[in-house]
Amino acid sequence: MRRRIGEYLVSRGILTENDVRKVLLHGRRRRLRFGEAGVDLGLLSRDILLRVFGESYAIDFFNLDPAFYPPNMVDLLEVEFLLGLGSLPLGFKTEFRFFRRCRSLNIGMLNPTRRESVAALENQVRSSLEVDKRHPVRIYLIVVDQFLEVLRSCFKLTPDDILKRGESRLDPILWQHLNSNEQAV
Repeated sequence: MRRRIGEYLVSRGILTENDVRKVLLHGRRRRLRFGEAGVDLGLLSRDILLRVFGESYAIDFFNLDPAFYPPNMVDLLEVEFLLGLGSLPLGFKTEFRFFRRCRSLNIGMLNPTRRESVAALENQVRSSLEVDKRHPVRIYLIVVDQFLEVLRSCFKLTPDDILKRGESRLDPILWQHLNSNEQAV
């Protein structure tokens, strides 16, 4: 089950449950996305969204929960490839358009604004999996602490295992996060 952005902001102490209800109601009335509605109401600011989600705050957020991570995604793409791009496959999506089936892969990324990483993912998915060639992936923003929790519980990788690979083989956000946490200990 996927947790919503409002629930994530409540868990981080940025919004209250009541704030989330206000934002959701305002967003429905004005047809705004959650972040836009929060900014419009003055409960969120672009600075807060940038601080929590980085430059990718305008991209759909996916809250990872290792308890619900699909087991068939673990061996889908090479772990080294995923660590280098700061990404995880989240599951396949099948839609029907104009009497034809379109299959894409939902992927979570630590930094979806890195065009070269998105292009590398699309190329890999297009060449190795059965997906719609025009829209092979749908990208979602994921946060690093949840990314690491899925790696630990589903891929059986500890932060030390990941750090041993070296800076050049890891996504910059992942490398920075792991090093800042190691220095804090």
